[in-house]
Amino acid sequence: VGFTSGFTQAARRELVAVLKPHRSGRSAEPPPGQNAVSRWNREKDLSYEQLRPELVCEVAFDQVTGHRIRHGARFVRWRPDKPARQCTFDQLQGVGAADLQALLR
Repeated sequence: VGFTSGFTQAARRELVAVLKPHRSGRSAEPPPGQNAVSRWNREKDLSYEQLRPELVCEVAFDQVTGHRIRHGARFVRWRPDKPARQCTFDQLQGVGAADLQALLR
């Protein structure tokens, strides 16, 4: 996913404990654009830590461009029932364009 936001402080503390066993121990450069400084994050800690691809969670999002979820994603729930290897962009299904006239009725 790259990033998400909106976690409470309590949820962030819980995430530290949940994610700690999955740390890769490798230092890596973040994916392009993930550590870009902007007017909204000048003071934020933009450090990046890579995790092993083992945990699966369901997220909600509003747009995909190429192989990138745009505008962040919203955490929905953990998915312990789903193997990480099954989670690919190929499984995403597009939504067709809405009929504007039908929406305006």
